[in-house]
Amino acid sequence: MNDAGKTPSVAKPGRIAKVVQQRNHEGSRIPAELARYAGQPLYMLIALWCWKQKRWVDHKTISSVFEITERRASFQVSYLTQKSDRIQLQVRKVKSEGAQRISREIWVQRVKWR
Repeated sequence: MNDAGKTPSVAKPGRIAKVVQQRNHEGSRIPAELARYAGQPLYMLIALWCWKQKRWVDHKTISSVFEITERRASFQVSYLTQKSDRIQLQVRKVKSEGAQRISREIWVQRVKWR
């Protein structure tokens, strides 16, 4: 069992477990290509992964890749847009056909490490 008292789930091939410091969040998975950055905050891992994609990315894609809820992925996208000192990105609003809500997509152009 992990610190939060929950049994850890089994990672999908090519992903490793990300240990989260906060007890109010479940863990996530990170792509194997980011394993060397596993000690970084989740938002930085997401920013780095998005930067490597060199395309528009939405919260549903982030949710799938990092195995977090869509709601949490949406919060992460919002957080990334507020970190202009470390992450340079473009944001666009998109309304999918048949959808009632407008969602945001991001294109990360630069991630600045301290």
